[in-house]
Amino acid sequence: METTCDSCKYYREHFVKKDTRLYPVGGHCINSNLTAHKRTAYNPNKDCNYWEKAANQKEERRQAIKVVLIKMQKTLEQIAIILKDDDI
Repeated sequence: METTCDSCKYYREHFVKKDTRLYPVGGHCINSNLTAHKRTAYNPNKDCNYWEKAANQKEERRQAIKVVLIKMQKTLEQIAIILKDDDI
């Protein structure tokens, strides 16, 4: 397996929206063990001493998104109740 930024758990990819699709346009490192300068000036083709496998990263992010969506749903339901009560 390649130990480049693209396959690291600390890599966050950036996207641009064009029409109805998202296209990758780079990314950055979020590893707090590196200085801000090193995180933003990474070389995706160079091995890093802080590289970690991103195997579970997608599932963890998916679960975190699910939690946020559930909280958003509850908040929207509360807003709908408030707006309904205001109509009376």
